[in-house]
Amino acid sequence: MSQFLSQYSAQLNTILRKEPTDQGGIALSKSHPGGKLLTESRTFSDTGRSVGRRSITAFQQPLQGDKTLVNFKTSQLEELFGLNPMAFAEPSIGAHPDFTSVGHEEFCYHHCVSMFVDIKGSTRLSTRYSPLEVRQIKDTLLTACIHIAGFFGGHVHRLQGDAAFIQFVRANHNPSDSIINSLNAASVLALFVSQTLAEVFEANGIKPLSIRIGIDYGTDEDVIWSHYGLPGRSELTTTSFHTDLAAKLQQAAGTNEIRIGGNVRETLDLPDEFWRYALKPDGMPDRYIFNYNGTIYNQYIFDWRKFLLSYDFAKLGTDGKTIDVNIDPNRSHLRCEANDHGNLMHYRPNSLAMPKSWSLTYKLFRGGRWYEPQPWEVVEWRIVNRGKEATAAKATGQQYVLGGKVYAHKTTSTSYVGHHYMECKITSQHGSVPTQHLKFPIFIR
Repeated sequence: MSQFLSQYSAQLNTILRKEPTDQGGIALSKSHPGGKLLTESRTFSDTGRSVGRRSITAFQQPLQGDKTLVNFKTSQLEELFGLNPMAFAEPSIGAHPDFTSVGHEEFCYHHCVSMFVDIKGSTRLSTRYSPLEVRQIKDTLLTACIHIAGFFGGHVHRLQGDAAFIQFVRANHNPSDSIINSLNAASVLALFVSQTLAEVFEANGIKPLSIRIGIDYGTDEDVIWSHYGLPGRSELTTTSFHTDLAAKLQQAAGTNEIRIGGNVRETLDLPDEFWRYALKPDGMPDRYIFNYNGTIYNQYIFDWRKFLLSYDFAKLGTDGKTIDVNIDPNRSHLRCEANDHGNLMHYRPNSLAMPKSWSLTYKLFRGGRWYEPQPWEVVEWRIVNRGKEATAAKATGQQYVLGGKVYAHKTTSTSYVGHHYMECKITSQHGSVPTQHLKFPIFIR
């Protein structure tokens, strides 16, 4: 997934190959660019506050070199996922912009999807690198988190050294869309850390860092927004069982793993392919993240790799583990036009949860334009419904074979809550041409 990076920092090889520092306290290695500046700053100055005999202003030195180990750009994300309508025009950190009208002695009920991200094993970095180098490594991961979460409409509420608390919610928007945004953001972040950054670190003989992610959703009735603290010294945040559980889910997650709460799975009616139970040491399912005094709450491991593979641009690598991404606009792919009773919109895969009764028209594109199949090609369309409602209606796995005729489009409608596919198979009567299988994933609420 190197598409998410514009270039590696020129400092990367130097920093990652350094020997463990034996310096104590705040002293820098002599080889570090900032060492001389700090040494020279030990002369007492009577301007500003002081610590010991060193002025606070003496610590205010410019960072040497690049601020992060890689330079980020979100244009590649835009090519893959399109612009997210819930993203903030002016991103910020701290109080959520949609709830700043809540007064210091007021509160309001409103749903929220909480996501906690933690850099696993970050404390051990200090045994190998100087404080400035640790800062740069942590900043790289947290900056990636900020970029990716912000692209999918997430608001960074708090940075906590080696962790981040992100809220996915927009006032008066459907919560299912916020849940989907959080899963997309977490999946892309996990892929970026486990592949792109891992490749950079491994190339320099360093064990890659990893992350742990926890996500849970609290309904309008289960979340209140209010201020903690004193006027002028307070924090506007959420109070919810599910905010607390998102943090617990993050703590329980494994290496580059995403844990989700029961509300996330149940609200979207996620199919079995996207989740599994965690296991206890004895191999039995570890079903609950909370089990106390008669109150139980389910937890699941979200299979972000399979979720990303539901997109047409993602393919499993030849090693059977990594994910390869194809952003070529000329590739064969499907597009979907949603019709909400006359209001047309271009629906991106897995982008939001459409309500029922919308009309959907799928079209086959190749070479950047609507493709007209050749006379020797047969196009077949198949609807793959999943979920409780489709199962109850006996409408799972509906198939439409168009009798050998050539159709480059198919119209259907949204009917059942859950995650579904439209599949398209293009078969050539010329035996030397391989059959193409395309799919388009959607969510319905």
